[in-house]
Amino acid sequence: MGASPSTANPPPPFQRVSETPIGVVSIFAVHEQPITLKIQEQGSSITGDSFHIKNAASDQPVLEYIVSDADVALCSNFLDLQGQTLFHLKKRLIALHATFDGISSTNDETILFTVEKSFSDGKTRLNVTFRNAADGNHTNLALRGDFFIRSAVITLQSPEGPIVARFSREYMSARGSMFGKQTYFLTVAPGVDISLLVAVCVCFDEMEDDSRRRACRE
Repeated sequence: MGASPSTANPPPPFQRVSETPIGVVSIFAVHEQPITLKIQEQGSSITGDSFHIKNAASDQPVLEYIVSDADVALCSNFLDLQGQTLFHLKKRLIALHATFDGISSTNDETILFTVEKSFSDGKTRLNVTFRNAADGNHTNLALRGDFFIRSAVITLQSPEGPIVARFSREYMSARGSMFGKQTYFLTVAPGVDISLLVAVCVCFDEMEDDSRRRACRE
């Protein structure tokens, strides 16, 4: 008889996978231990008015995510605790596969990273590309997981590369289900930009919500 989720052995703790910090906002890659974030929805869906990102161990706020006009395709913003915008997240309205861009908050509208949905071996994956802030190198992340229960791993450079994060959805309570709220947990390896990884998880969820809405219309 297999072990239940509550008694199964937990995965081994993350190790640092690179001496150079990985990400687009360097200050959010400065953590020497794995960190688990609690991503708690505040609106009627993950793309509702906002959700808070907290340190799961201390319950202290880490980031804020705000969607303007209740439409992530128009504009959504990632903010630090001082209320300063780190970057905007925008969906490309014309693209072969669902694609989001992380846009610099400065006036130059530089694309900091791109998250694109792809298909390989009959499975859906997300590919993340960006210029690493610490060294300027072009870097890739790959997300693969169970799109039904919203559980995934994020790896460096390829789906077979070292794991830099795990993402999962908490089963909704009756109260959470009633108000359409969800809670997610994201564990990030040392030296990896937590703001970028949270953005990837938001894209993951939004793309699956889009797929579900299209299926309901067909």
